Amino acid sequence: MKKLNTLAAVLAVAFLIGCATSAVAYKTLSALQVTTSAAYAGYLDLVVTGQVKTNSVPVVSRDYTLYLAAWNAAVNIAAQGTNAPATQSVTDASTKVISDITHAKA
Repeated sequence: MKKLNTLAAVLAVAFLIGCATSAVAYKTLSALQVTTSAAYAGYLDLVVTGQVKTNSVPVVSRDYTLYLAAWNAAVNIAAQGTNAPATQSVTDASTKVISDITHAKA
């Protein structure tokens, strides 16, 4: 159930990002960052406590780093004061991180 809630949150944020103005972009990017970072932190906690195998760490960490790069680029676009929506790559990168985490937990 927790996996479905996380995925639903990511999809909801993805929808909002698609129609965001600069001010709304900041709010939706923030929500996406909170969701993705919480999933990643929770995953690392599971790794540290031995509940998830460590062989998934390189893939999840790489994808989280790629997500952060896409997220930072979207924040920079929003900071320019344009009404350009955040790119789909941010949502896609977040979804990839959460998908990798879900796969690692299975």
